[in-house]
This record gives sequence, structure tokens and C-alpha cells, in this order.
Amino acid sequence: MAVGRLGFGGLTWVMDRRLAFDMNTSRQGLQLRPRRIWCSKGQKLTEQLNTFTVDSYRRQLIGVTTSEVLCQNLIKTIHAGARVNYDESRLSDINLKYDGWIGTLNADFVGKPINKGEQLFTIYNPELVSAQDEYLSSIQRKDAGPYSLQKAARARLSRWDISSAEIRALAKRGKVSEYLPILAPQNGTIIEKNIVAGAAVKAGMRLLRLADLSKVWVEGEVYETELPWIKPGMTAEVSFPDMPEQTYTAEVSFIEPVLNTETRTATVRVELANPEGLLRPGMYARLNLQIDLGERFGVPEQAVIYAGEQRVVFVDLGEGRLQPRKIKTGLRNEDFIEVLEGLEPGDVVVTSGNFLIAAESKFKSGLAQW
Repeated sequence: MAVGRLGFGGLTWVMDRRLAFDMNTSRQGLQLRPRRIWCSKGQKLTEQLNTFTVDSYRRQLIGVTTSEVLCQNLIKTIHAGARVNYDESRLSDINLKYDGWIGTLNADFVGKPINKGEQLFTIYNPELVSAQDEYLSSIQRKDAGPYSLQKAARARLSRWDISSAEIRALAKRGKVSEYLPILAPQNGTIIEKNIVAGAAVKAGMRLLRLADLSKVWVEGEVYETELPWIKPGMTAEVSFPDMPEQTYTAEVSFIEPVLNTETRTATVRVELANPEGLLRPGMYARLNLQIDLGERFGVPEQAVIYAGEQRVVFVDLGEGRLQPRKIKTGLRNEDFIEVLEGLEPGDVVVTSGNFLIAAESKFKSGLAQW
């Protein structure tokens, strides 16, 4: 290669002996063709010398397409596998403060819907029978003072979770009930059942669990690298494989503060109304969260070649000339990568066929990693 300089205009010429590929000849008859390259003042010679030529016929065979580098609004979408779970704030456990025996059992199968105040089962306990008898006796003695036996007996029944309505019914009835009814504290569905009719139960034992399914949680697992983008209150879209035509919109209500050390994920939760009961706990779902990253300067994702830790694109200089150029990338989504350094507005880059072009060029431009 020979280099010369003219004294006017600050121009430099370079005699460049390079291989020119004539693809029309099916790669036969390669010619060594000297030519002069004129570089303006301040222009790097390497920017001119690193170019190579691919004729239009070969570009068509490879399927080369190009795109202009531009600014566009970058939307990052985070996809997370998710599952429908119970709303834990709408669960109720049914247990007793005393031992007893189950009588009539109305909550007789898992999945049965229950209304608030509906009888779940009846319970027998000899101490309860004695407490009722003591309360009725105090009423008959008309012992109603502030420190009366009647008040003490009533308080004893209350401490055993006998409702005020049942105590009033006992006073009106005037007769002890061997089996007292246990009522549902809320609307819900039986999701756990540990009793049968006639079973003996212990104090503190979980007998039933009710879940109000009118609202459910959808919880997704998000990788730690994506967690900084997610904030409580941001909008999320929920879809279900079993209901492809139906999507739900909700807000992020909770981000787990602790990371799962095995999966490197944290739970992100949204809450969905479920008045018709279509969303069943255990259903698989997909959580989609969109983050607006604003206007960004960049290229299509398929334009970038990954060379170890470096990122390379092919810039189309016109007249069949291409130039590999290292770039520094920033944010990205599925289709677009932000470019921080290496390109200018108006540059045209190759967006398809770039791997075949890389093989053709063999990077005689001097990029060491190729």
C-alpha cells in the first residue's frame, strides 16, 4: 500500500491493493486491483481501508436487507410465567378452643360453596352442655347484676366462640342443646376438609379451610436482572393458555423483597377480580409487563453480530461497499437495540444476511477477533 499527500485541501491518497470479489464469476478469476482512495482531512484511513465490496448479484443471493439507523420509542416487555393462587387475605380456618365430637356435617366435601352464616357442622362437648345449663339456671334465678352468675356464664360461652345470636336463641329456647352449630364466618369455598360426621376433634385442630375466590392472586417469577424495571402500581397484562381469547389488565400490588437463590427470581403479584369463578387457583398464566424506556437511538436486533464481548454491525456505504463497525450497545427489547457509540444518525446497516457477509469478508479490516 502506498500513501501520498497533496498540498491543497488537506487530501491524502492511498494506493490500496486489495482483493475485489466478482461474485458474477462464481468466485473464479479473482483480480488484484490497485486503486486510489481519497480521504478528507481528519478522516481515519482505517475507516476507508476496512471496507469490502459485495456486488448486487451476490447480495441478492444472500438476501441482504438494510435499515437506516434512527431514533424510536423503546418499549421493553417483560414476560413471566405465572400461576393463579388464593388471595391469602381471604382465607379462613375453622378450629375450636375445646375438644369435641362432630355431629351433623353440612360442609361435607371439598369445593362446596358456603355462604356467610351457613351452618358448617354441629359439635358436642360436655363442658359446653354444662355451661349452657349454668346460663339457663342463672336466668331462672333472675341473677342479672353487674357481677352476677348470669353475666359470668354468658362470658364463658362467648369465650368459647358461641355467638351472641346463639346465646340469645338459647335464652329464648330455655333448653340446652347437646350439639351446638358452628357457622361459616365468610362466603367462600371449602378447599380443605379434615373431619367426617362423628369424628373426635382436638382443640386447635384445623377442621376446615374456606377461601373466598371472588378475588385471586396471579403471581409470576421475574428474573433479578429485570426486577429493577418493575414498580408497584405499574400496569400488567395477564393471559391464560386455557383462555387465549381473554386477557386481563391489573396493577402490580406486590414485589417479593427476597430472591429465590435457586432460580434467581422474585415473585411479582397482581390481583384480579373473579366474580364468575373462571380463574381457578393452580391455573397457569403469563404475566406481561411493559416498560416505556423513551426515545432511543439504535438498530434492529438482527443487525448486531455478537463477537465475544464485542458487538459488530455492517454499515452499507453505498455502491456495494460494506464496512464492519464495532458499536457499544445499551438497552434493548425483543426487536431493537440501543446504540451508544459507533454509529451516527443516517447510517445504513445490514439487517439480514450479515452472518454470510461476515464469512465472505473474513474481516480483512483488521478486527483482531475475526
